[in-house]
Amino acid sequence: MNCSRGRYQSGQSLIEMLFIIASTLLLLSGLVVAMVFMIKTATYARDKAIAIRLAEEKIEQIKASKQSADFWDNPDSYGCGDEETGLGENGIFYRNTTCANAETSATGGRNRIEVTTVSGWEGGDQSVVSVSIYLSNWEE
Repeated sequence: MNCSRGRYQSGQSLIEMLFIIASTLLLLSGLVVAMVFMIKTATYARDKAIAIRLAEEKIEQIKASKQSADFWDNPDSYGCGDEETGLGENGIFYRNTTCANAETSATGGRNRIEVTTVSGWEGGDQSVVSVSIYLSNWEE
C-alpha cells in the first residue's frame, strides 16, 4: 500500500490560511475605524446644530424685546449679559450673550447695538459657535 499523496497536495497550507485571516482582520479593522470616524463626525454635527439653534433662539428673544419701551436704556435686563449653562437635552451646552453699543444717537441714547451670542458645548477644540446681529432703534 502506497499512502503517499503524490506530487500535488490538495487543500490549503497553513501560510495561506494565515494570510487570509490577516487580510480579513485588516479589512475589518479598517471598517471599524471608518465607523468610529463617522459616528464622531455625526455627533459633532449634531452638537454644532444644537449650539447654533441655542444662539439663534437667544438672538430672536432679544430681537422681540427691542420693542419694549426701556429696552434701549437697559438692554441687559432683556438678556444681554446673560451667561447660561446646562442647556440642551443632555445639559452640556452653554450660552453667553453680550450687547455692545455700536452707535449713539445725537441725543446721547443708544441708536444701534451689536448683539453677540457665543454658544458651545463641553469637549473638543472646535466646540464654540458665535452669532451676531445689529439692532437699530429707528424711533430715536
